[in-house]
Amino acid sequence: MKPLLILAPSPARWQVVEHLLGHQGEAWVDDMRRRLVEGLANCQDAVAVIPEGAGAVAGACIRRRGDTGVLGHVFTAPAQRKQGHARSLLQTLLSWFDMTGGRWLYLTSPRDAATYLFENFGFRALHHSSEPDGQVTMMRTPANASESPFGSMTGRVRIREVTRADWVLIVVLLHHFVGPDPRVGLAQSALSAEGTALDLIRQQEGGSCRLLAACHQDRVVGLGSVAVNREGGRTYAMLLPHDHPPEGLREAVLEFASKQGYAQVDFPMEALAVTPAPGTPVDDQPSPRSTD
Repeated sequence: MKPLLILAPSPARWQVVEHLLGHQGEAWVDDMRRRLVEGLANCQDAVAVIPEGAGAVAGACIRRRGDTGVLGHVFTAPAQRKQGHARSLLQTLLSWFDMTGGRWLYLTSPRDAATYLFENFGFRALHHSSEPDGQVTMMRTPANASESPFGSMTGRVRIREVTRADWVLIVVLLHHFVGPDPRVGLAQSALSAEGTALDLIRQQEGGSCRLLAACHQDRVVGLGSVAVNREGGRTYAMLLPHDHPPEGLREAVLEFASKQGYAQVDFPMEALAVTPAPGTPVDDQPSPRSTD
């Protein structure tokens, strides 16, 4: 059966896709529902399915923002496996991604699937788990693309608030730069990038934090998170990349916290760093608005 390509928003197709995503967990099902049923501004999301009757036996999706995307949820019903469905789905999605200007496509996969499936479609490994049967992150680019979407950026960094539509941009950031915890290296933080980005966005939507993105052109090059559910005049925040947050991001976080009524902002992750991040106060007396 030829794959069916579904471009978001397409609410009429949600029931078919929901059935395939049931094993992914509530957070991921909810995210895809918002994309496919409601549609997210500035996103170009697509799902490919192998239809059977009123349902489907296999599916995969690309969550996309601009020329970057994340491939995920490649799934075939157990009784239908080893029939080439996954390859057909990938051919359909990758053709759409390439023909519509996509350039950098990422995924996280078990190591065995990376070897027998994704490498055959031009994906190459970026980071991998130390466990023999662990996960691997991969990237696929056309021949004329640079090695990284961060390769040639000009102009000034601007700070803006984050929405769910930025999930792809945050995942891409975490594939190339370390996260907020100095104890966690790039390989490890990249492997959990998709879950980390979704957790942060859900925390913001739940009212526990506010996210600020440092953007260079259409790339997110840094992220700040400020807790907004703390009582009193003291709260906490984090910045990423922890080793070199973009210029102006710390100041934007402190300014936002001040407007929320917080007189002091702690950056607890930075206390774990051997070398303070650029811009961290180093005086014996703590800053009146920032402590480490």
